[in-house]
This record gives sequence, structure tokens and C-alpha cells, in this order.
Amino acid sequence: MIEQVKRYPGEVTILSVGAATNIAMACQQDDCFAENTAGILYMGTIVNGEGSHTPYADFNVFYDAEAFSVCLNSGFPAQTIVPHDAARSVMLNKAVFDLMYAKGRTYISKMWLDDQYSLYRRSPNRTAGCTDAAVAVILLNQAIARTKEERYVAINTDVSSAEYGRTLTWKEQPADTEVAFATFIMEVDTGVYWDFVTDLICHMQSPTAENYSYYAENNGL
Repeated sequence: MIEQVKRYPGEVTILSVGAATNIAMACQQDDCFAENTAGILYMGTIVNGEGSHTPYADFNVFYDAEAFSVCLNSGFPAQTIVPHDAARSVMLNKAVFDLMYAKGRTYISKMWLDDQYSLYRRSPNRTAGCTDAAVAVILLNQAIARTKEERYVAINTDVSSAEYGRTLTWKEQPADTEVAFATFIMEVDTGVYWDFVTDLICHMQSPTAENYSYYAENNGL
């Protein structure tokens, strides 16, 4: 990451879709790393309600709250956070496979339909989360972010606290508290989201001649 940001200053957007440990290390190893990126998008935090891993925190923050805090305070020119409040609404379900089935066949969509569609037809209420993917999709299509809120944010990094990893946010900057600033995606337009994703899956370019034989051999074609 450090090498790529140095090579393409102001052009690289960082996606943090798990623990932020490696990104925090990059910030600490290179003082200019964060400020020379185009910005960062995080998957993680809980703004309202209970945590998803502990009563107070989601896993991505809880695993290394110090790293998440380091990143938030490292001077990224733009910080966008997709909390579980929004990401957990993006659920894979039968309607998504119905949409994929109606849009046509590519090698990628055929793989998904052959492997998964029957499970959802047999159990129409079946769902599966895909929260990490939401961050990448929002980067590609900003129209998916229906509601945004700008908030000041801090992370509880007290390892002796039961609330370790908890995300604290304020709409106004709190006095006498060191906090970062970020844009939170609070609501996702799931219709736009899945229409966009299934378009990508169902309209991707066919494999080149170079890799077609490998695909055919491993897929019974």
C-alpha cells in the first residue's frame, strides 16, 4: 500500500473491510501515507443499537480497536464509514437470484446460479449477509448511499473496559476530546445496490481465449 500510494499520490482509495491493523501500520511507517491517498472507506462500527460481536462493538473494530483509532486520526483527506446499521440491510436473498436469472448468462452468473439458486428456491426466506462487499460497491456507485451523516467519531480503546471497541459519535464536535471526522453511510438503497451488482455479474465480458480452455475444463463445458 505504501508503495502504491507513493507511486500514485492522490489517486489510491483504501478499502478497510476487516481489522484495520495493516492500514494502521502503513500510517505509522509512513507519516505521509494517509494524506497522500484519495481517502479511505471503512466497513465497521455500530452507530445505533447493540454491537454485532460484543454488546458494544462489531468485529472489525473489536479485533483491533487501536488500529481503527490510529487510522481515523491519521489525516486521510476523506473518510467514509459504512456501519453495520447500513451494511446489514444488504442481504443476499431469493429476489437477488431471480434478478440475476432474468438478466442473462455469463460465466460468473452461471456459476452463482448453478451453485446457489436452488438453495434459495427451496427456502425462499433464506438470506445471507455480504457486508464487506457493500464498501466496494459504494465506492463504485455513490448512488447506493441513500442517507449520509457527517459525524465526529472516536473509538473506545480501553482494553480493561467492557465497552472496548465501541464507536462513539457526535454531530457536534465535543469539547476537550480528541476526535476524528467522517461521513457515515446510514442507509443503503438496496434496489439500486442489487441492480448494479447483478448488472456487473450478468454483463461481464466473456473470458478471453487464453483462459477459456481452463474455465471449460473445470466447468464441464
